[in-house]
Amino acid sequence: MSCKPGTGSVQNAEQDALEAKARAQVAENDAAEAIINAETANTSSSEAIEKAENAAKSAESSNQFVASNEEKPLAQAGHAILEAKEAIQVAESARSQAECARNKAEEARFLAESARNQAEDARAGAEGTRTEAEEIRGSEEEARIKALEVKRKAEEAKTQAEAALRNSEIAIAESQQACAEAERARDKALAAARGLKVYASSLEVINKDLDQFATVASHDLQAPLRKVRIFSELVEQEVENRLTDDSRDALQRIRVSAQSMQDLINDLLALARVSYHERFEPVDLSEVMSAVISKLDDQIVQKQAVIRIELLAVVFGNCSQLQQLFQNLIENALKYHAKEAVPQIRISSTCGEQVCHIIVEDKGIGFDQAHAEHIFKTFARLHGVSQFPGSGVGLAICKRIAERHGGDITATSVPGEGSVFTVTLPL
Repeated sequence: MSCKPGTGSVQNAEQDALEAKARAQVAENDAAEAIINAETANTSSSEAIEKAENAAKSAESSNQFVASNEEKPLAQAGHAILEAKEAIQVAESARSQAECARNKAEEARFLAESARNQAEDARAGAEGTRTEAEEIRGSEEEARIKALEVKRKAEEAKTQAEAALRNSEIAIAESQQACAEAERARDKALAAARGLKVYASSLEVINKDLDQFATVASHDLQAPLRKVRIFSELVEQEVENRLTDDSRDALQRIRVSAQSMQDLINDLLALARVSYHERFEPVDLSEVMSAVISKLDDQIVQKQAVIRIELLAVVFGNCSQLQQLFQNLIENALKYHAKEAVPQIRISSTCGEQVCHIIVEDKGIGFDQAHAEHIFKTFARLHGVSQFPGSGVGLAICKRIAERHGGDITATSVPGEGSVFTVTLPL
């Protein structure tokens, strides 16, 4: 049950205040009338007292007159005295009545003051009640506005919830569609995986057949070349005294060509075998370089080359293939230099978080930077065989090995100043 005053309570308080005010007004009127009566009684008593005093004076005069005039009757003097006494009694009575009236007037005035105070208290209470009622009315209005705002927000929330529900339904539909597509993609992936597995098996068989074919082909191709070299040497030995200079030059050309063809077959066989699957493991490049330098020791001593190898990193790869890669690079650095110059080779590395860059730098004849990509193609040559012998396959093998390891190889060069080959390999 609420303790807040309502509109009826305010009206009752105002009515009580009005009634108290009316009673106070009546009491004031009564007090005023009593005061008037008291004033009247006081006036009457004053008149009576005045008459009594006059009578007393008359009596005194009469006494004096009697004393001086014995011939007048004493009865008149006694009569005057009686009248004076009566006047004094009347005056005393009137004074008492006036006092009573004054007391009643004072009581009426006190009652009127009390009634007025009560009326003021009632009016103050009514004003307080009215103020409280106004505050309550303001609070109710504010509460009504807040309720409307809450209702509006609730409507907005309902609208948003409905929109979210629709979006969730759409999302569910899209998710179901995505699941269906993912299922189809999974089926395709499984089918592709099965196909890749079959293809890998086929490739493995093909690679084995190719390996066997390359071995047989290299043997079958090199056997005639060996015979050409052997028979040319036998012919030269048997008819050495009868050979002309042109004949000796022709036989020499035959042997050189046979050797070049044999080197080309070996290089092509090495290039073909790079693509085959071989086991990868951590490889210390410092050990790889030591093995390469040991294998090329005769050439290095013959050409009095200066090779400086800095501390190298450990990479993930195949040891034999990496030996082949850096052997080809160092052989090129030993080959492509000016005749009067001493080959100078510097091998260093810089490594990051995921890859390592191995740099092979020489002070050779260099080449035009426009050929920086062409030199890595199979059979690509920038010089004639008579000037610099070779098959044109060495850098192609380096490129294939670097890519086989998930890396790359690039070259920068300035003619007459040297070349820099950068091999990038994953750690």
